[in-house]
Amino acid sequence: MHFGVDYYPEHWDEGRWYEDLKLMKELRFNTVRVAEFAWCRLEPKPDEYDFSWLDRFLKAAEAEGFKVMLGVPARNIPAWLSASDPETAIQAYEGHRESFGTRYTTCLNNSYLRDRALRLAERMAQHYKASEVIHSWHLDNELGDASPCYCPACRKQFIGWLKDKYKSCSALNEAWGLVFWSLEISDWDQIWLPTRTNHFAHNPSLLLDYRRFTSRVTEAFAQEQAGIIRENCPGAIITTNLQSTTRFHTDYYKLSESLDFVSTNYYPPESYNTIDLDRLRSLKKGPFWVVEQKSAAPDRKVREGSRLQTSYGFLVPQPGETRLNTYQSISRGADMVLYFRMRPCLFGQEQFHGGILNYDGGTGRIFDEIKKTGLEIEKIRSYIDGTKVESQVALLYSYDSRWAMESYPPGIEMDYRTVFLDYHREFERLHVATDIVSPESDLSDYSLVVAPLLYVMNPGIVENLVSYAEAGGVLLLTARSGLKDENGNIIPDILPPALSELCGISIVEGFPLRPEQKAGIIEEGGDEYEVSRWIELLNPKKGCTVRARYKDSWYAGQAAVTEMRSGEGLACFIGSVPESRFIRNELKRLLKFADINVPMNAPADVYISVRNGNGRNIVFCLNPNSTMRKISLPPGTVMKDLIQGVKIQGELELAPLDVALLIPE
Repeated sequence: MHFGVDYYPEHWDEGRWYEDLKLMKELRFNTVRVAEFAWCRLEPKPDEYDFSWLDRFLKAAEAEGFKVMLGVPARNIPAWLSASDPETAIQAYEGHRESFGTRYTTCLNNSYLRDRALRLAERMAQHYKASEVIHSWHLDNELGDASPCYCPACRKQFIGWLKDKYKSCSALNEAWGLVFWSLEISDWDQIWLPTRTNHFAHNPSLLLDYRRFTSRVTEAFAQEQAGIIRENCPGAIITTNLQSTTRFHTDYYKLSESLDFVSTNYYPPESYNTIDLDRLRSLKKGPFWVVEQKSAAPDRKVREGSRLQTSYGFLVPQPGETRLNTYQSISRGADMVLYFRMRPCLFGQEQFHGGILNYDGGTGRIFDEIKKTGLEIEKIRSYIDGTKVESQVALLYSYDSRWAMESYPPGIEMDYRTVFLDYHREFERLHVATDIVSPESDLSDYSLVVAPLLYVMNPGIVENLVSYAEAGGVLLLTARSGLKDENGNIIPDILPPALSELCGISIVEGFPLRPEQKAGIIEEGGDEYEVSRWIELLNPKKGCTVRARYKDSWYAGQAAVTEMRSGEGLACFIGSVPESRFIRNELKRLLKFADINVPMNAPADVYISVRNGNGRNIVFCLNPNSTMRKISLPPGTVMKDLIQGVKIQGELELAPLDVALLIPE
């Protein structure tokens, strides 16, 4: 269990380093992340490297017993590099080049930038290859989080990528359907990029492939940067911080292949929530790291006209919230928590982003709360080490589906992330752990698989789902499943034939509802629920059971929800976007069918997570509410709270914003 903080020694007088390191020790920290934005200090002039200041900080950190996560800058370039080649800047969707002076404005397809960034990585790896204080290497920061680039270098690389994929112009014409609007090409040089148009949208297949291409560029760069570090530092541990599901620029399933550990930021509740922790854990099917844990209020970005302003954040943590969020990360499988940041900055574009210390470097309530948390973690670390979160349930998250829906949505309010969160949230309210995995991954370890809005499917995904259900798995699909093929084109059958057979249905018709419009469904037993956004009318085949029918309008009485037995397995289909109450009840029914038990009888608005290992289960109970909650223990069970050191039997009373870690007594 690594516990620590992000620190920027280049921001502070060297004399202050030692005082800050002493305060970190007081907080029971053992790990510090540094240097991910320090290129201008590491290479002040072309080929003039200066690691002396960093050497001194690493020596000071080592003397205090710390390990260091060393950042390797790549995209926040020094001014001399931008001046040497202005075409390192991203060419925006609107046509202009991004200005130097902020972050993530550089194009990874620019050969000069790539050469300089990889050379810096090589020099750092060579310089620190024998260092014993370095625990791990952090590739750049938030890779992929930038506006897409549409510069000539990107166009050239995109054409090469398309040639490798499609082999001929005629094959590309066929795959993209370019006969529509007379867009067929006869030469690769005729390829265009999906930049701004004044009226109509670009071809959906082009938009989907350009999303894939920009993701692959980031994936390839991470792989190359990681390769250089490994070549020079055998045994190096490599990570980088992946972002929340509010971002969808990069396929993290593929990017994570270059990493030894996946890491993330965690700034709840606005831009990050628990789904982001579950997704990170699922990438490597094991422990992950949080390298930017919210300590105080983050800054807030506000767009005023054409200007993006930064202001104070509204999400100031109330007393107890920082501690609770820390345990939230650990409960979901984090084996490292590093807070952002030790000190708030007096200058630059994140002046209003809070830190553990005050602006004057003094301590306050956030410091005291993290100190309390650090002392607790010191006490429970031996119990947590070697444990992990295990799940019998998988939610299938598809980058292709999200990219296709964002580029060319089937309905005004058919937002991929929103619908996905609807299902994740109800599993969480039922206190059931969920892995979030690729639809192409091995599903055999899961008893229940749910695929919200799996809009784009290739033949391999269809085969994977059918094989899973036929082997005894329980599968839940929703409206718009498999509507599009791997090229982003609608399939003639609306639902892939193999899934149609598996689910025992065909799609009669599908259409959107108006944004304010609601419809209703009636279950077999008479219970009624609201649905919205989208309607699919299902035609059940022989052997298929209709579980709910529409009750409104001209389609009243037509099938809305169905299920079909497939050997020992079950395939269910929900033809609309139902209210949360229906989702919760349906998931409870499927969990029972799949013989999946919940770990604890607890109110829906508390968090319950379990880490397993070393012959024991640790049950994390977190109360995010402003009032006390009671959690019922199984009859006859005696548990011990690792934090308080007390025995609990019958019922646990959890104070507002409090945490309990329970093990069998």
